[in-house]
Amino acid sequence: MTKFSFLFFVFLSVHSFGQKKINSNKNNFDKSVYHLMDKVADSFLKKSGANSVSIAIVKNKKTYIRHYGELDKGKSNKATNQTLFEIGSTTKVFT
Repeated sequence: MTKFSFLFFVFLSVHSFGQKKINSNKNNFDKSVYHLMDKVADSFLKKSGANSVSIAIVKNKKTYIRHYGELDKGKSNKATNQTLFEIGSTTKVFT
């Protein structure tokens, strides 16, 4: 019985540590996605002269969304998740 108890606690400990590591990797992945989004958005806004950009990434059924800049220059109106965008000539690709 003591051998079984010892093995059970060893297995439980290994399993618990493994879960913490996975969560830690997930948080690091989330941070790296947002860091990359910030970097790309900053570069895009500087090079293109656009007022704003919204970026969304979907990976493993999780959505990462960020909005940068302002919709109308000087009005401090930022995009939100409810902002509607016209996709313009991109519709040609879909049709």
